[in-house]
Amino acid sequence: MKSSKVSRHYFFLLFCQMSSLSRALLGICVLLFEVRESQELSGLSWNAYTTVITTATAAAAATTTPVITPETPDANGIPQFHSPQVKITVKNGDRILLPCKIHNLGDNHVIWRHGTNVLAGTNVSTFADERIELLPDLTLEITGVTVDDEGEYECILTGEFQRPGLIHSVTVHDAPKVSLITPTSMAVIEGEDVEIGCIPHGNPLPRITWSVRDAYIPIPTQMLHLHRITLEKVTRKHAGLYVCSADNGVGRPAIGAVYVRVLYTPEIEVPKIRVHGGVGYKASLACLVYADPPAEVKWRIGEKVVELSDRIYKETVGFNEHNLILSPVKDYDFQTYTCEANNSRGYDIRHIEFTGVPNPPIIRRWETQILLKGTNVEGKAEGTNIKEEINVKLLWDVECYSRLSYYSLHFRPVKKNEINSFNEDTIPRWMELTIPADPSSASFLHTKTYTFFSGLQPSTIYETAIKARNRYGWSPISDVCYFSTFPNSSSIKQQEFQDSLKKWREQTRSGKEDLELPSREEIAEFISSQSGADGVVFPFEMKKAYHGFSLLLLLGCVVWNYLILD
Repeated sequence: MKSSKVSRHYFFLLFCQMSSLSRALLGICVLLFEVRESQELSGLSWNAYTTVITTATAAAAATTTPVITPETPDANGIPQFHSPQVKITVKNGDRILLPCKIHNLGDNHVIWRHGTNVLAGTNVSTFADERIELLPDLTLEITGVTVDDEGEYECILTGEFQRPGLIHSVTVHDAPKVSLITPTSMAVIEGEDVEIGCIPHGNPLPRITWSVRDAYIPIPTQMLHLHRITLEKVTRKHAGLYVCSADNGVGRPAIGAVYVRVLYTPEIEVPKIRVHGGVGYKASLACLVYADPPAEVKWRIGEKVVELSDRIYKETVGFNEHNLILSPVKDYDFQTYTCEANNSRGYDIRHIEFTGVPNPPIIRRWETQILLKGTNVEGKAEGTNIKEEINVKLLWDVECYSRLSYYSLHFRPVKKNEINSFNEDTIPRWMELTIPADPSSASFLHTKTYTFFSGLQPSTIYETAIKARNRYGWSPISDVCYFSTFPNSSSIKQQEFQDSLKKWREQTRSGKEDLELPSREEIAEFISSQSGADGVVFPFEMKKAYHGFSLLLLLGCVVWNYLILD
């Protein structure tokens, strides 16, 4: 007997230590057992009742509000509620069952009330809503639930034995909907402001997210979730489909869309303002026209409209690319053409030079070799008069339909710590070499190699630029290229140097004006060194930045030793 009391005492202490949630779950288990034994009183299926009780369990766990457990039937026949309170969340259009099981009801009556409205009762012959039905076990059934059905429902016992009613809570979630404050399509004039928006509906209130399609200007981040957005001083880049998406987690997001059309003056973009062509070949002059309303496009030579024929005709690609095709090209076709676009808002023009002169040369690579004159085949001196000979080989190519006549090669040493673009008036002055072109080939690409055998200073950096000529005139000047006369230097090593220099600058902290960049001599030394050829070692000192980094590293080691190792 003593052992039994000790066991009960131990169990009581253990039960007291259980959390409120655990005790609630234990009570629910007892309730489920009793409900399963008395299914005939509820009129619900076991699965349906389990759903109701599970909802109540989840609500109790979330709010830590204890669930009302069934009371023991009174031996004197006093009516008692035998159903728990429930909190139900349903979707719009669903069916709900609100239990109200009572022991010892006797001659008493029950009414159901929603707010101040009486919905049904045992002594009510006509219900307020045809969607409502009172089941034999006094459960209230509502079909086709709407948002208006949300709220608290109270099962009230009337008669001689009145007591507080049983209250259930119902939340109705409604799928999102949107209504636009503007038409689905609207036209505005360039430079105006336009407001678009959509109003969300649903329960819970949906969150708005905007997106845009086809427009070139994105929606500002601060406007992405607003109900109304304003586009200020619109341009053609604002035109597009603006999509409003409303989502509250119930069903699929609702979508609303507004197409914004911007009416503006034509705008022309020219991919190439200078087009090279050749007699007997086909040529295409292109201009990109942006306009709304759509523009009429014309081609002119001076003030005269180009006469179209089987040889000269217009071609449209996509929505905005307008081409003038010349096939085959004649000598007199080399002129300046004007692309003109007109609509009701205004007009725009762009000029294109169609020419037969070569395209600018492109310098592809260079190599430097230092030869010792006065040595034999084995490299041994044959006399006392030994000197270095500098050879620099340049390779370039030119795109041209016709035969080239010659090239003009300009070069000069670079002033220390300064790189100048091509300019005839800059000192030191450019030196010029005239180089005959190779015999004409059938290829459109003309390739040329030239080697400097004299006239270059040792250990010096040079800049060079090239022009090409044919019977129509001189080509534009090429981009400036840099080469050096340090031993074994080349354009390949120079590229490796540029890559290393780029990485070095990226790793250097910004805002350090006292960092000393490598000099021209150090650059050339790197290009000609073995390490430069391998592209591994970057031999420049960071000087002040390097010392600062060393001090920071030393301080870090001290802190690590003090805080971590101890």
